Amino acid sequence: KAFMSRENIFKLFQLPLKNKNFSRLLVFISGWVFAVNIAAPFFTVFMLTTLGLSLSYVIALGILSQVSSIFTIRIWGRFADRYSNKTIIALGGPLYILCIIAWCFVGLFGYYGNFILLILIQIFSGISTAGINLSLTNIGLKLAPQQDAIVYLSVKNIISAIFSSISPLIGG
Repeated sequence: KAFMSRENIFKLFQLPLKNKNFSRLLVFISGWVFAVNIAAPFFTVFMLTTLGLSLSYVIALGILSQVSSIFTIRIWGRFADRYSNKTIIALGGPLYILCIIAWCFVGLFGYYGNFILLILIQIFSGISTAGINLSLTNIGLKLAPQQDAIVYLSVKNIISAIFSSISPLIGG
């Protein structure tokens, strides 16, 4: 049986930071979530103000992205098992970047053309983030000692949350 260490919580949270490979993963995650979340709020504002979509449509598009993520997580898991987590990141990262580039074309078409493009962007954004998040969690689990895996994943999630919340503030 593997149980969590019975150390002070602050000492436990320092363990992942002392692990060189895990620290490199944390740097990558920090950069990734910072970059993703610095741009994301502007897309919502763009849809509401420039495109004139109602809040209901914007929320529905967000839900579509999440549903796409949910439906593809198992597929990404099979690919990660068959190939590698780094391969999934190498596929998901550029796919997400293509989705951001696709935003350059939103607004060039009529109402229905723009809405179809928005639907496609949301679907593929959800697909790509599912693969990336799954792979980053898998890599974090592989780098963590079994006894302290929960501590390592907690630190990963804390770092991710900090950079996810700071980036829109800086972007705004």
